[in-house]
Amino acid sequence: PSSRSFQVAPGERLLDVLDDHPELGMPLGCRSANCGTCRVRVLSGAEALLPADEWEASILDLHAAGSDERLGCQLRFKADVSVPAVTLDRMP
Repeated sequence: PSSRSFQVAPGERLLDVLDDHPELGMPLGCRSANCGTCRVRVLSGAEALLPADEWEASILDLHAAGSDERLGCQLRFKADVSVPAVTLDRMP
């Protein structure tokens, strides 16, 4: 919702970006993929993200998340990103 842009390093977690920008107000409950409070919807650029690991996928399943949803605390960016931007939106 803030329409902010950030540069991220290969392999960096969205959680680390959010730690550097608390003004974004992203809820980060447990920070370890247990609670699901940091769910985001990937609006574009999904190909620039590493796939969800087994643990993240299991938590997303518990929350009946859509295929375009990820956990912000677990989401990592690929090293070989050819996509100029990833667009995310917080889940309500």
